[in-house]
Amino acid sequence: MPELPEVEIVRKSLNKKIKQKKVKKVLVRNRNLRFKIPLNFERYFKNKKIVKVGRFSKYLIIYLSNGTYCLIHLGMSGTIHIVNNN
Repeated sequence: MPELPEVEIVRKSLNKKIKQKKVKKVLVRNRNLRFKIPLNFERYFKNKKIVKVGRFSKYLIIYLSNGTYCLIHLGMSGTIHIVNNN
């Protein structure tokens, strides 16, 4: 599990890379996490602009243009994957 400095580095990197970008596609590989991922989860992100990436403790917060946000914990791997297919 990543420590706080690593989470902050991921936040800064994500903020540089995805801030003000539009989400084109969301892929959920496993919906059976600690809290089940809803079937309509993808629609909350699709075609939304990412306003900024914030952090609260070890949680990353992705703020979206429609006023919603997504809370992410990096888990044991400490990684998040972004695919750029243009």
